[in-house]
Amino acid sequence: RPVRRRPVDADQPRVPLPVDLRQAAAGAGPAPVPGARQETPDEEKGQEGEGPRIPMRVPIADRPEAVGSRKGFGHFESDTVVGAAPSRRCMNTQVERRSRRLFARLVDDKSASATARAEYEIFKDIPPAARVDRTWDNGTEASLHMLVDEALGML
Repeated sequence: RPVRRRPVDADQPRVPLPVDLRQAAAGAGPAPVPGARQETPDEEKGQEGEGPRIPMRVPIADRPEAVGSRKGFGHFESDTVVGAAPSRRCMNTQVERRSRRLFARLVDDKSASATARAEYEIFKDIPPAARVDRTWDNGTEASLHMLVDEALGML
């Protein structure tokens, strides 16, 4: 049965919002919480002071045309799927872009070392001519991708 909303009575006094909520509603942003640690400009979102988190990272915009158009075979798209709590087990997925074939392995966590082991297990059984390259998102689990690339000759 649908829930019925009561009509708002115009004569009934409204409860005023606290000052900080009024500021947020007006677009001024929330008022700082007394005693709370404030972010410094270096810590604001989108600014990294240490450089890229993933070594030898190539932006997706610089991906070869054959990969984007799905014309060439052997280009893989890599990702990690995180399971629900409490186990938080993960699945490392590799999808070949042209055939859209899925290769997957379960991993205990989202760490870079566990991900690299799963990737190696997937790619070692694929013929070298069929494993040209991979495209990752910006997750830190991809930070050891060069170890897998070197071990399998995917450079």
